[in-house]
Amino acid sequence: MKNKLVKILISLLALLGVYTGGNALLGGGVTDSVTVLDGISATVTSSSINIDGAERVTLAFTIANVTGTGLATSTFAVEVSNDETNWVTYNKLVDNVINSNSQELTRVASEIVDTNGTTFLSMDLQHDNFMFLRMTDTITGTTTSNVTVKALIDR
Repeated sequence: MKNKLVKILISLLALLGVYTGGNALLGGGVTDSVTVLDGISATVTSSSINIDGAERVTLAFTIANVTGTGLATSTFAVEVSNDETNWVTYNKLVDNVINSNSQELTRVASEIVDTNGTTFLSMDLQHDNFMFLRMTDTITGTTTSNVTVKALIDR
């Protein structure tokens, strides 16, 4: 349990840019921190990110400079591929929402954000294996917001 909590803490610190090392000292693999999108303000699809051998991927979506709720929305989705040619929307993103003890994890295909802040989604790859992922961010409305997406890849 202690080892798992330390890994979670290291992952969160890496997302915030405070920690850039791996977690090999914990007996696990290595955690890579990758910037997928950086300061974008228009609809975009990222370049592909290699996730071969990943056990987990945690995505942090940060939006800044939104001047009011409802002026614009960013709809984030993840696509996966094993050949960088054929892409499929990953419909099993684990959303960071409150569940009771009797509920299962909430899985979604996309996340809609319309306020400043950071939102997390995770890919639990216990039953899946992909070589690549890419992000799509569909921005609607008029805004000067900027969006950054970082991925923590546990191998």
